[in-house]
Amino acid sequence: MKVLASQSNPPDNSPNYNKIFEDLVVDTDEESEERLVGALAYVEYKMDKHRWMGKTLNPTQQDLDSFLRHYDRRTLANYKRQAKNTLLSYIATYTDVKVKEEREKLKEEAILKEVRGFWKPVFQGIAASAIFTFGLFLIAFVIAAVNPKSSFGQLMQFLSATDKYDFQIIEKKFPKSP
Repeated sequence: MKVLASQSNPPDNSPNYNKIFEDLVVDTDEESEERLVGALAYVEYKMDKHRWMGKTLNPTQQDLDSFLRHYDRRTLANYKRQAKNTLLSYIATYTDVKVKEEREKLKEEAILKEVRGFWKPVFQGIAASAIFTFGLFLIAFVIAAVNPKSSFGQLMQFLSATDKYDFQIIEKKFPKSP
């Protein structure tokens, strides 16, 4: 965060200049969490000042000085504490939201994986059943070839050569009812 030269180096001859911005923001390490906390605390100070200015009609310099005297080290430390709590609360809320979003995303991915993974075992089962059935048919064919006179052999001959057998259709006539 860049700081304007007029803010970081206030004129020494300005008796009305307050150093609240420097105390809360500028005097902290640029890369530290304290810089962000100080900036949030400074915003809160400015909001209080804005509310005070809205309530006070035509404030004099004496009114402003009286308002600024209220902002001692203890008050600024309280602003920093409030700002830190606000920041931590925001981080906790943001983290909760992101964790919920990621959890939902992972659930959806797991469901899709399960649905996609459902069909592979189905096709494996179909293939296994087809292989098993073919294997049984092959075993039956071998048994029939080894012993063609057995009932099973004759059944296999019947199934493999239907033209040798004649089918007879027997019609049974029912008497007509009066």
